Amino acid sequence: MTTDASQEKSLELDALNRSVVEPRDMNPASVATSRVEPVTFLVAQAGELISPWGARPKYRDRQLREFWGTEAWLATTIGMISSRNSAYSWKITGDEATAIAAQKMANNANFGGGWEEFISQTTIDLLTQDSGAFVELIRAGTTADSPVIGFAHLDAARCWPTGSPEFPVLYEALGGKYHLMPWYSVVQILEMPDPRTFESTGYFYKLQHSAVSRLFRAAMILKNVAMYKEEKTGGRFTRGIHLIAGFTQQEIESALNRAQSSADAQGLLRFTQMPLISAINPEQHIEHVVIEIAGMPDGFDEEITIKNYITLLANAVLVDYQDIAPLPGGGLGTSAQSEMLDRKSKGKGAALFQKLIMRLMNGTGILPANVQFEFDEIDLGDELQEANVRKARAEERAARIASGELLEIEARTLAVESGDLPQELFDEYEDQFDPDEEEEMMPDQFGGGGGAFSATGSPAMVEGEEQTGSTGDAMVADERALKEERAGPSDDRLDFEDVVTKRIEGGMLRAQRLLTASLQDHDSTNGN
Repeated sequence: MTTDASQEKSLELDALNRSVVEPRDMNPASVATSRVEPVTFLVAQAGELISPWGARPKYRDRQLREFWGTEAWLATTIGMISSRNSAYSWKITGDEATAIAAQKMANNANFGGGWEEFISQTTIDLLTQDSGAFVELIRAGTTADSPVIGFAHLDAARCWPTGSPEFPVLYEALGGKYHLMPWYSVVQILEMPDPRTFESTGYFYKLQHSAVSRLFRAAMILKNVAMYKEEKTGGRFTRGIHLIAGFTQQEIESALNRAQSSADAQGLLRFTQMPLISAINPEQHIEHVVIEIAGMPDGFDEEITIKNYITLLANAVLVDYQDIAPLPGGGLGTSAQSEMLDRKSKGKGAALFQKLIMRLMNGTGILPANVQFEFDEIDLGDELQEANVRKARAEERAARIASGELLEIEARTLAVESGDLPQELFDEYEDQFDPDEEEEMMPDQFGGGGGAFSATGSPAMVEGEEQTGSTGDAMVADERALKEERAGPSDDRLDFEDVVTKRIEGGMLRAQRLLTASLQDHDSTNGN
């Protein structure tokens, strides 16, 4: 198991020694010192909503982690994706005893927290952290050859990428203790890795553009809109200034205080009755002017804003729009379009996540080489679509047989190559062939009919022909020869007698080749 992974890594390090890429020199003291972020960056970025990407990645990760749960659409979407990934069915195939032990280890991931907890935490870090998600491989010993006895999610906020291929992560434990983690004990998972090589950290320092990072500006705008509405309906934010003529300020404040006292007495916490003020002088002119301090931008349309935001959100987290909200518009939500979008979305984030997890389980030494991890999702829609495609291919082959373009054996060979016909059924078809048996005539194929021309032969090597090892090659060659002999007038113009003549000639030719092959086998057996 881990021996194979150790050998693979050894080859990778050997390739690195021959590469133009220069790894970063690594020692625990220098890494622990470099993780302290300079205060000067705080001054330079004081006016920014968030630290610029790549400048102070761990500080930015903390900001992203604090932010994503405060925007409702984003938080619920991350929760949806986390639950979807956790609910995927999976299986481990291969050696039965090893597969059972491996499945038990996977179900007890995260120190017994379980597979679902492990996948949920990994998904959240993968979507929200620019440094990605981190997984610890817990081994029975302290070498790369030691077997993996467990694995667990590591808090990305405590994992510092180092840029070293041998010690890729510095882990900050509780209490401030640091652990340099060797390559065989930790895996960094990235969804959208950035291609740049940083001067100070080197080639092996990996960061990504996380989904939250890609969406941050748009999410912040929608958060501000939601906050404005919240404060307008129940907050104490000063949204404007009222200018009132006809009353003194003391009279207005007195009326407001009475309204608040009345609301307290009635147990009203958020909304109160409108205060009433009677004019002392009925003839006095009353004026009211409002100067807004904060409000929505000019031309703001909330419906359009939310639609555009959901589009960006869906693209950022690599799902389909209708995974987040119903499709907008009258005729846009048809069943055909929904099916098409659903099929397209399966090639986005879901497929990428499954590939990343399969690589984690199968390619890092977690599972032995004699077992394989794979997802085992049953999708009736996909099965129906595949059945329709197979039916279409079968109808296409039948049409080509009927037109004379293909022979039956050729069509069967194509069916095997496309996966529509199992190899064992094709082999059984070959085994049942009797070269001495008289071929049954089916003239409807060539005139007005629907019969099928059954042509078979032995796959034995014939003198002058190369044995390729592919099933039915010799039979195909025989049928090709027969087809070439009857080339000329098209099948629909051949009368019945011509068909019979050609097939007899073809049978004789095939019999002659089989006899030649048998004689060669006999001579080789007797040493002649």
